[in-house]
Amino acid sequence: MLHQLVSTRVFSKATLMGAVALVASAPLLTAPAQAQADGHMTGTYGMDPTHTSVVFKLDHLGFSTYIGRFDTVGGTLTFDENDPTKSALSVTIDTASINTNSEELEEKLRAEDMFNAAAHPQITFVSTGIEKTDDTAGKITGDLSVAGVTKPVTLDVTFNGGAPNPFSQKMTLGFSATAAMKRSEFGLDNWLPAVGDDVALVIETEFQKQE
Repeated sequence: MLHQLVSTRVFSKATLMGAVALVASAPLLTAPAQAQADGHMTGTYGMDPTHTSVVFKLDHLGFSTYIGRFDTVGGTLTFDENDPTKSALSVTIDTASINTNSEELEEKLRAEDMFNAAAHPQITFVSTGIEKTDDTAGKITGDLSVAGVTKPVTLDVTFNGGAPNPFSQKMTLGFSATAAMKRSEFGLDNWLPAVGDDVALVIETEFQKQE
């Protein structure tokens, strides 16, 4: 019995040491998004809603930064790998999908005197121009339509990479983006100035190439 216990402990320790050595000697794996995909990224892509987040932030009474999001987002990207400035982006957000972790507040935001989700069920963004600022970053200017008002907004975008998704095998492009806007310019002026006018947008998204 004692012999078996000692043997098990020695074996377990040897196995653990061997595994550590194997990991230490193995080459580091390249993240899928950083893999080379030259010549294969150009095409039309659909937004992956399960890997997309549209988050908004604004001041709340000077006490904190209030954070909310929209849960239902879709979009299409026509991507030109050789000249990204020739790409085009179109995004649609379900207005009623606003999520603030407060059902009472969400109902107020959907109401006629705010987003008016019944009359304007969609928030849209359609690109009008793209500027490349370096190899992995750029600016996308477009028309943002909210509650029946359309204004130009510029997204500061980082291209995180493109490669076949290891699970779906579909070519996938990843992006991070930020933007700033004043909600009063879109008629969303309830509770000013107690609740801030300046809204920060934070977007994380993936697009999968369409067949």
